Amino acid sequence: MCASPGGKTVQLADYVLADKKNTLIVANEFNAKRIPALGSNLTRTGMYNTIITKYNGAMFGTNSAFKRRKQSTVDKIARTQQMLLISAVKACKP
Repeated sequence: MCASPGGKTVQLADYVLADKKNTLIVANEFNAKRIPALGSNLTRTGMYNTIITKYNGAMFGTNSAFKRRKQSTVDKIARTQQMLLISAVKACKP
């Protein structure tokens, strides 16, 4: 709920990766000023199985958007994100 600067988040994400579990970690940080530190630490440590959200932690469990998502919609969004990432990597200098 308050993930920045990311120490516990990195440990959890690393633990999940070590067990080769196909799991996504949601690192929520409501304070916008703290998100860059969290993102930097996740990137620096290679925790690619983690996303950052910015929600009020007190309201996180009551957000109906999480309950209304169909798996097909999540899959479609994930494919789009994957295509964007591949395109971005191809655009980088070797």
